[in-house]
Amino acid sequence: MIENIEISGRKYEISDEVEKYVLKRFGKVSKFIPRRLREEVALRVVIAEINEGGGNKYEVSAELRVPGWKEIIGREKIMNVFAGVDIVEKELIEQVKKKKR
Repeated sequence: MIENIEISGRKYEISDEVEKYVLKRFGKVSKFIPRRLREEVALRVVIAEINEGGGNKYEVSAELRVPGWKEIIGREKIMNVFAGVDIVEKELIEQVKKKKR
């Protein structure tokens, strides 16, 4: 599991429920990172309320920093925070899998 996870909100209050969900979902990303690098991995998750046209109310973004790798970034604009977290988590996992090859 990733130990260094920073969760913040921009114009959005991070509830305990959202924080627990983010920790649970993004904790899974670590199993795709080589074991020797896991202790030094840092993840920053930002949830922003954007209220833009098209019904997109939130933007969920995540930046994964792994020593020796280029920063891995996932971002999604969506109506539901939890769905956004799921999508961004999958984006990060796919990018990590490509990086490992």
